[in-house]
Amino acid sequence: MNRTRDFRRHQMWKHKREAMERLKQWTVDTAWIDNKQIGMSARTPKMCSYACCGNSRRYYGRTRQEIWNELDLLDEITCTDEEFTEYYEMKEWIDLENYLNQIGS
Repeated sequence: MNRTRDFRRHQMWKHKREAMERLKQWTVDTAWIDNKQIGMSARTPKMCSYACCGNSRRYYGRTRQEIWNELDLLDEITCTDEEFTEYYEMKEWIDLENYLNQIGS
Protein backbone atom coordinates (compact mmCIF):
# COMPACT_ATOMS: atom_id res chain seq x y z
CA MET A 1 0.00 0.00 0.00
CA ASN A 2 1.53 3.29 -1.07
CA ARG A 3 1.29 6.21 1.28
CA THR A 4 0.27 9.41 -0.40
CA ARG A 5 1.45 12.89 0.39
CA ASP A 6 -1.98 13.45 1.85
CA PHE A 7 -1.50 10.68 4.39
CA ARG A 8 2.03 11.84 5.35
CA ARG A 9 0.82 15.39 5.90
CA HIS A 10 -2.02 14.13 8.05
CA GLN A 11 0.38 12.04 10.13
CA MET A 12 2.74 15.00 10.60
CA TRP A 13 -0.19 17.21 11.60
CA LYS A 14 -1.24 14.57 14.14
CA HIS A 15 2.31 14.30 15.54
CA LYS A 16 2.58 18.09 15.82
CA ARG A 17 -0.75 18.30 17.63
CA GLU A 18 0.39 15.62 20.11
CA ALA A 19 3.74 17.39 20.51
CA MET A 20 1.98 20.67 21.28
CA GLU A 21 -0.06 18.96 24.00
CA ARG A 22 3.11 17.38 25.44
CA LEU A 23 4.92 20.72 25.47
CA LYS A 24 1.96 22.36 27.21
CA GLN A 25 2.06 19.69 29.93
CA TRP A 26 5.83 19.95 30.44
CA THR A 27 6.03 23.74 30.72
CA VAL A 28 4.42 26.38 32.87
CA ASP A 29 5.07 29.29 30.54
CA THR A 30 3.90 28.47 27.03
CA ALA A 31 5.20 31.75 25.59
CA TRP A 32 8.49 30.16 24.44
CA ILE A 33 6.73 27.45 22.43
CA ASP A 34 7.02 28.32 18.76
CA ASN A 35 6.67 26.41 15.50
CA LYS A 36 10.32 25.32 15.59
CA GLN A 37 9.91 23.75 19.04
CA ILE A 38 6.73 22.00 18.01
CA GLY A 39 8.41 20.58 14.90
CA MET A 40 11.43 19.37 16.89
CA SER A 41 9.20 17.74 19.46
CA ALA A 42 7.08 16.09 16.75
CA ARG A 43 10.06 14.56 14.95
CA THR A 44 11.98 13.63 18.12
CA PRO A 45 9.48 12.90 20.90
CA LYS A 46 12.18 12.03 23.45
CA MET A 47 13.18 15.40 24.90
CA CYS A 48 16.37 14.41 26.69
CA SER A 49 19.08 11.79 26.73
CA TYR A 50 19.80 11.79 30.45
CA ALA A 51 19.95 8.53 32.38
CA CYS A 52 16.23 8.53 33.16
CA CYS A 53 15.19 8.72 29.49
CA GLY A 54 18.18 7.65 27.42
CA ASN A 55 20.99 5.14 27.73
CA SER A 56 21.91 4.68 31.38
CA ARG A 57 25.24 3.00 30.49
CA ARG A 58 26.53 6.38 29.38
CA TYR A 59 26.22 7.68 32.94
CA TYR A 60 26.51 4.63 35.20
CA GLY A 61 28.71 2.30 33.18
CA ARG A 62 28.00 -1.38 32.73
CA THR A 63 25.04 -3.02 34.41
CA ARG A 64 25.44 -5.44 37.29
CA GLN A 65 24.51 -8.36 35.02
CA GLU A 66 27.19 -7.43 32.49
CA ILE A 67 29.83 -7.19 35.21
CA TRP A 68 28.84 -10.58 36.64
CA ASN A 69 28.96 -12.19 33.20
CA GLU A 70 32.43 -10.79 32.59
CA LEU A 71 33.66 -12.01 35.99
CA ASP A 72 32.18 -15.44 35.32
CA LEU A 73 33.98 -15.57 31.98
CA LEU A 74 37.28 -14.56 33.59
CA ASP A 75 36.80 -17.19 36.28
CA GLU A 76 36.15 -19.84 33.66
CA ILE A 77 39.37 -18.92 31.89
CA THR A 78 41.63 -18.66 34.95
CA CYS A 79 40.24 -21.21 37.44
CA THR A 80 41.22 -24.82 37.76
CA ASP A 81 38.49 -27.41 37.46
CA GLU A 82 38.17 -27.87 41.24
CA GLU A 83 37.93 -24.12 41.90
CA PHE A 84 35.42 -23.80 39.10
CA THR A 85 33.06 -26.45 40.45
CA GLU A 86 33.39 -25.14 44.03
CA TYR A 87 32.59 -21.61 42.87
CA TYR A 88 29.49 -22.61 40.93
CA GLU A 89 28.24 -24.90 43.68
CA MET A 90 28.61 -21.99 46.13
CA LYS A 91 26.91 -19.61 43.71
CA GLU A 92 24.00 -22.01 43.25
CA TRP A 93 23.75 -22.38 47.04
CA ILE A 94 23.67 -18.58 47.51
CA ASP A 95 21.06 -18.22 44.76
CA LEU A 96 18.97 -20.95 46.39
CA GLU A 97 19.35 -19.30 49.79
CA ASN A 98 18.24 -15.91 48.37
CA TYR A 99 15.28 -17.58 46.67
CA LEU A 100 14.19 -19.26 49.88
CA ASN A 101 14.53 -15.99 51.79
CA GLN A 102 12.32 -14.24 49.23
CA ILE A 103 9.67 -16.91 49.46
CA GLY A 104 9.72 -16.80 53.26
CA SER A 105 9.20 -13.04 53.46
